[in-house]
Amino acid sequence: MVSEFVKLVSQISAPPAAVATAAVLYVGLAYFAVIVLIVGVLFKVIRWVVTPKGPGGLYWGLYRLTLYPNVHSFWKAAGWIFVRMFTFYTLLKENFGYVSAGFWLGLILFHYSIWATLLFHGNTIAYALGMYFHVPEAVKYWLGLGAGALAFVCLIYLAIRRAYVQAKTKVKINYFDDWLLIFLLLIIMGFGLAAKITAYPTQFTESAITAYVLSHYSTGPLAGHTHLLVELMKEYGSIMFVLVGLWFKALMTGNIHLAINAIYLLWLYHPLELVHIFFAEMFLIYIPWGKMIHMFMMPFNPALYGKFEPKDPALSLAIDIVEGRR
Repeated sequence: MVSEFVKLVSQISAPPAAVATAAVLYVGLAYFAVIVLIVGVLFKVIRWVVTPKGPGGLYWGLYRLTLYPNVHSFWKAAGWIFVRMFTFYTLLKENFGYVSAGFWLGLILFHYSIWATLLFHGNTIAYALGMYFHVPEAVKYWLGLGAGALAFVCLIYLAIRRAYVQAKTKVKINYFDDWLLIFLLLIIMGFGLAAKITAYPTQFTESAITAYVLSHYSTGPLAGHTHLLVELMKEYGSIMFVLVGLWFKALMTGNIHLAINAIYLLWLYHPLELVHIFFAEMFLIYIPWGKMIHMFMMPFNPALYGKFEPKDPALSLAIDIVEGRR
């Protein structure tokens, strides 16, 4: 079934303009984005690794601080960091003059729903690697859509809160980097949700799937292949999912012709997904140079290294250094 679809996609003759556009934006740019991500992260990691650490050493110009009392080892410090990573409990303290449980709830729901969404995206990668894990169509659709929608709503709330806090406190917390990140995430999630909603039938019965195929793929290169498309949707949930998986697998194996044809079919039948993919590529390029680099920072957190001196004296020393008294 899949091999028959791959053969069908391979035989498509896309117009020259479509080939050129796909080659630049979804083949060349895709490779470039991954290279920039890997090289950029390695560059930052190497800089962190070569920065002096250990007793008496410096970490980016600051003495290491212990964040909690009685933390006297690497593993105890690592344990506290993991707790903070997965509970965000430090955000429940006073922030800009008041405690905001809503900020904590919005942020923790945002991160957990993002992780869930990425888990569903992982099945696309598994499909490309030949390790697809079958999930019932309704489960995949509603859980994936629910996680993505929750992340999208939380991001909107956090963006509005950011603007509100600045207006209320007169403290400048909005920078170009922050709003660029928010813009990229809103575009990626918004178009991803829209693409997902339009790529699935309203019900997951055979009659509903057949009706969807007849209404969405009755023209163009996929016309006349109703039975094949219905069987693919029954197994994988959507043709869009299969096309994205083929594109990803083609990039991994260097099959540029197949990758371009998969993108061409996405442009014909699921153009919203192409916007989602394009800005995801932009996001990969952005990661090493913006605040999203925090995803890779845990092993290099300054709290993991040093003499684990008491917090207050160390903090005073750091302040003295910053203010030029030492």
